[in-house]
Amino acid sequence: MTIQDLGAIGELLGSIAVLATLVYLALQTRQNTVAIAAQLDAARLNSVQEFNLAAATSTELLETLNGDRVEPITIEQARLGHYWSARFFHLAWTFLQLRRGVPILSSEARMAVRVVSYFNDFRSVEAWWEEHGRRMPVEFVEWVEEQRAKAA
Repeated sequence: MTIQDLGAIGELLGSIAVLATLVYLALQTRQNTVAIAAQLDAARLNSVQEFNLAAATSTELLETLNGDRVEPITIEQARLGHYWSARFFHLAWTFLQLRRGVPILSSEARMAVRVVSYFNDFRSVEAWWEEHGRRMPVEFVEWVEEQRAKAA
């Protein structure tokens, strides 16, 4: 085996190593992109959830917001509406993270049981869903409707 043969083998091994490195970096970039998107979604969800929970737990804020409504509702209705907004935004975020492949501590099966139980156990959910549910991500709305149809 000559020096030229060894050089050719070295070039072949080097090119394979470069290709393997590029594939590895592409996978790492994709994983980082998913992680950043999850962090941004979590920050958005947290702010929406904090707003809705603050409104749901502050009688003064509810009275102020309700006094500004074109058609005022009872404080209890406003409180329930904000509570269900916070719950469903959290479910939508969890659902989207699962669909993206981000590892979280829930599963679609557990979420499906939770969603069905909300509609079966609480009268206020149906009214909230009819008024506000359509504002959720389309994929999540379709999934919720599918779970409700399965349970019926």
